[in-house]
Amino acid sequence: MAALLAEFEATRDLYTELMQAAKDIQAGLCHVVYSPVAAARKNTGMSPEEFAELLGVPVSTLEEWEQGRAPPERSRSHAGGGRSR
Repeated sequence: MAALLAEFEATRDLYTELMQAAKDIQAGLCHVVYSPVAAARKNTGMSPEEFAELLGVPVSTLEEWEQGRAPPERSRSHAGGGRSR
């Protein structure tokens, strides 16, 4: 598997791939996944760093939420989670 990946990477033309991607975007052939987390951050006008600090999470976690790779979960490590009363 690693050999196949290495062969593929060795023969890639990144410039051509990027130019095709730009054309696809201009032609409306791509779709943007809506992220309520990203929308909320943008509505605040905060940077990713500021918003992550406000939420009490690492910037990498915020990025995963915004990009849809992981759902936000309430836990002790996140803002407001796990506080005893």
